[in-house]
Amino acid sequence: MLSEIDKQQINRLYKLLQDNEKSDPDTAAALRWAIFQLEQQGREKQTGDLVFRLAFTPEPEINSIMDSGMFNEIVKGYAVLAMQSTGTERNNIQEAVDALDSIFDDTDAATARKAYREL
Repeated sequence: MLSEIDKQQINRLYKLLQDNEKSDPDTAAALRWAIFQLEQQGREKQTGDLVFRLAFTPEPEINSIMDSGMFNEIVKGYAVLAMQSTGTERNNIQEAVDALDSIFDDTDAATARKAYREL
């Protein structure tokens, strides 16, 4: 998330951009680039903070996040890609994805993690 100082700097740059957009295209381009860089740094910091927090999140909490179902589509996507890379036929891939829907409903993340570790 952008700090208050970053937000203020970006707002000042937007004001300068408005003032120079028509009269000085080179300055306007430089201002657009500066705004982009500041906004990107905020996104990178936010992503880095999230990754850092998740790296130290206890396994039961990660399991509860997975049990929310928010990542089911992504998990199914990885499964599809894995099966495609091994040459699995489309109808078998569809059967596996359909099975995943039932497994998501009937199995919690801790049990799924255990099944993977025991493979």
